Amino acid sequence: MGWIALLLWLLLAPMALFAGLGVLTTPGAAGQVLAGAGGFALCVIFLAVGGSSLVGWMLLGAAVVGVLACVLAVSWLVRDDHDAGFAGQGADETQALLAGVELPLFLAAVPVTLAMAITGSLT
Repeated sequence: MGWIALLLWLLLAPMALFAGLGVLTTPGAAGQVLAGAGGFALCVIFLAVGGSSLVGWMLLGAAVVGVLACVLAVSWLVRDDHDAGFAGQGADETQALLAGVELPLFLAAVPVTLAMAITGSLT
């Protein structure tokens, strides 16, 4: 289970860091960065110590924060009264793409990390 989580977080971390470019224009982008990078770091720590229930619960928290941040970013970007702002339409489209790709991955990470947190082991 731990290696599946590592694969998910390995996919999420670079996209979340790239989403950080829109921190000034998109609410929720900072949460995506923190959740993606923090989740990857916590997953590496979980695997390095051989499984820890505390780290597993923190990992679950990172996944939930990532889901909430993506939902916030998507809801902001698809509003009718939303202005593209100084960054332009292309930046908003990139942010929407990243949030749209990250959201299912964060949602997939929730049950995997929940299982890791409950069992506190790598299996």
